[in-house]
Amino acid sequence: MNLSTYSVSFYWLLISLAIGASVGYSAQAQSKNPALDSMGANIGKQNWKAATQWALKAAEADPKEKYWRYLNAADFASRDKNADLAIRYASLVVNSDIVTNAYFGKSFEWLRADPRWKVLMGKVVQARQRERQQRIQASLPFRSYQKELMAQANQQLASLSKIASASQLYQQLQKAYPAHHYSRTGQYQYAWLRLADSLEFPYLVQLPPHFDAAKSYPLVVILHGAVSYNTGLPDVADSTTAFFGRLFMEQAAQSGVIAVFPYGNRQYNWGA
Repeated sequence: MNLSTYSVSFYWLLISLAIGASVGYSAQAQSKNPALDSMGANIGKQNWKAATQWALKAAEADPKEKYWRYLNAADFASRDKNADLAIRYASLVVNSDIVTNAYFGKSFEWLRADPRWKVLMGKVVQARQRERQQRIQASLPFRSYQKELMAQANQQLASLSKIASASQLYQQLQKAYPAHHYSRTGQYQYAWLRLADSLEFPYLVQLPPHFDAAKSYPLVVILHGAVSYNTGLPDVADSTTAFFGRLFMEQAAQSGVIAVFPYGNRQYNWGA
């Protein structure tokens, strides 16, 4: 097996993982959409024309995931050096609701000088900028709420520091539980961990359905991968828009736990 074959095999592994995360890929899923299997087989053969056609058939078979399959089709057409087809399917992705999460990687490099491609990539930049501004605006109430909670916590700590007896301290801790007065409603809470004036880490908190602040819940922290590909820190860590986070969020909701989704990057992460 030569290096080219290894590269294709690794590429197919990544595609399989992406398909698996976005459609719940398993033996059961394979039987529901055989076109995905045929698409994968042709990726292994580097038969990009056939892979493109099977990606389109997979889109027809599962309309909920069709724009991800159009992204596959654009990728395969680009690898086949078919600019017209690559741009046609990429246009469908750019004009869809997945545009801000779509990744146009190295397989499209040869199209960078094409005026049509420049227009498409300009639309992608604009869509991501609009989404960022929307997230910033949506985060403002959460920032104010976090300051309110921090003020409550600081006030409680100040009062606890004045208690000299360990038994009295324990009684006061039980009496004061919970420490915060949760006035907000909703399943999701944005929050930030500030380490310096210019450095803060966003994270998303998902509360269980029918959350009751007077009850105790297990807490699970979900650490995402691919930190080496992230160079900056977003304004808001929103896993609800990333396909790799949806399954974890669904499982957390079904299990009745509090799930925390922190955001890491290449410089600041949880790797060894």
